[in-house]
Amino acid sequence: MAIPTSQTEPLQLLADARAVLDEGLEDALSLLQADRGNVQIVDPVNGCLRIAAQAGFSSEFLEYFAIVKDDGSACGRAAQQLAQTVIADVNTDPGFAPHREIAAASGFRAVHSTPLVDLGGHLVGVLSTHYPLPYRPPDRDLGLMRRFGELIGQAIEASLEADGQPAFLRLGELIEHGPSSRASRPMATSAPVRART
Repeated sequence: MAIPTSQTEPLQLLADARAVLDEGLEDALSLLQADRGNVQIVDPVNGCLRIAAQAGFSSEFLEYFAIVKDDGSACGRAAQQLAQTVIADVNTDPGFAPHREIAAASGFRAVHSTPLVDLGGHLVGVLSTHYPLPYRPPDRDLGLMRRFGELIGQAIEASLEADGQPAFLRLGELIEHGPSSRASRPMATSAPVRART
C-alpha cells in the first residue's frame, strides 16, 4: 500500500536534511584534516544543542554531549557567541575544565566549532571537529569553514522548508531519532566518565 504524498514529503525533507548533515560533516572532516567530529542542531523546544550526526565517537561521548547548553564547551561557545571557536588545547583552556575528563576518555586535546546559520543569520546548529593533539587549524581553513558553515546552515534550512513550512518547526524532527553515524570511526576510551548534570 502506498503512503499518501502528504506523509511522504515530510519524510523526504528530513532525509534530505540528514544527508546535508552527513555530507557536510564528511566534507568538514576532510577540509580540516580531522578524523572525528559531530553536528549538533538547535532544539527548537529548549534552545539546547543536540547531536544529529557524528563520526568517530563512542557512546560515552555521545551520551555526555547529548544535550549541550553551556559556554565551557567549544560548541556551546560557538552557539552562544554565533562565532567560530577554537580550543587549541582543552587541558589549558580554563573554560573547558568541566569537560576535560570526557575529552581525555575520548582521546581529544583540541576542538574547533563553527556555527551553522540560515539565510537570516539565525543559528541552526554547530559543526565541530576534534583532534588527538593540541592543534589550531590554519586561518585559511578556518575562513573556508566559516563560509562552509553558512552554506550548510542554508542547505539545512532549504531542505526543511521545501514544502513551505518554516525550517525551525522541523529541526526537532531532525534530531528526534538520534545521531546518524554515517562516517563513524571507533575511538578508544578509558575509564567510564559520568554524564554532565
